[in-house]
Amino acid sequence: MVTLCKGFSDSATDRQKAASHGHAATEDPKMCFTRTLIFSLLFSAALGFPEQNVEPPPPAPLPELMLKARTVMVTSEAGGLVYDEAYKCLRKWGRFELTTEKSKADLMVVLQLSESIGPPRVRDIVPYPFPYPYPYPLPSTRQNLWLVIVDPRTDNLLWTEGQFVRWAVKQKNREKDMILSVDTLFKRLQERFPNK
Repeated sequence: MVTLCKGFSDSATDRQKAASHGHAATEDPKMCFTRTLIFSLLFSAALGFPEQNVEPPPPAPLPELMLKARTVMVTSEAGGLVYDEAYKCLRKWGRFELTTEKSKADLMVVLQLSESIGPPRVRDIVPYPFPYPYPYPLPSTRQNLWLVIVDPRTDNLLWTEGQFVRWAVKQKNREKDMILSVDTLFKRLQERFPNK
């Protein structure tokens, strides 16, 4: 028999023997049970979830309309800073000619900002500083920046890519994180296009 809890046995005879010799059980039964439970859970987790090397699938080809496009119109529903950075990224890339007229564009690049509700943050759960600032842990909100590519003639959605935007207290840091998110979105899009 494997004993995880030294000096403790749940059988009545062992307890009587220990009492007759003037010894008492050295561990609390609840602590022993807790230790055994934690050990069992960790051991079963290690056996139940072996490490798996899952490789991502190879990139699928982009829609033909995106590959043949030459002119692009940029719009932003996420503010001027995002629009300016997206415009800069597309100019730097040099693959597309930029236009401001929808009728002349082969593609429309739309940048959108959305908020989603996530689980409570650790700082909202841990009761520090005391007194607790909220009556219960509040769910956290996350900002996501979306790069959406649309066919301007049919308004069909061709491509969507999302990026989590980190939240910051200072305005300058929020702007910096927004710029980095735009750059990341366009870098990912650029990697999907075949090299000319």
